[in-house]
Amino acid sequence: PARRRRGAAGEEPEGVEGQAAGDQGDDRRLGRCGGDRGRQQGGHQAVEKVKPGSIILSDNVLWSGKVVAKAAPADKATLALQAYNQKLKEDPRVETVVLPVRDGLTLSRVV
Repeated sequence: PARRRRGAAGEEPEGVEGQAAGDQGDDRRLGRCGGDRGRQQGGHQAVEKVKPGSIILSDNVLWSGKVVAKAAPADKATLALQAYNQKLKEDPRVETVVLPVRDGLTLSRVV
């Protein structure tokens, strides 16, 4: 049976320290990135922590449409999301789809 673990994508949930993705006993299949913009970078760390076939969810990726226009240098949140979305687009380790639901939801399948 699957076990539920909570924690930021870039952090190891309690009880799994030292386990790399694919280690025996590591059954993580779903990661979530969201909340504050700084944690969006955790999505790429999550790719390394889950098994192939796993799904990583990222919310608020459309950022009220701001991610499609040139961001002001002072708009750190929009710049971070633009960089995150670009990394997902270019990362050969994931297949990514953006759902235009509310403020945007990205589903990335680890290959």
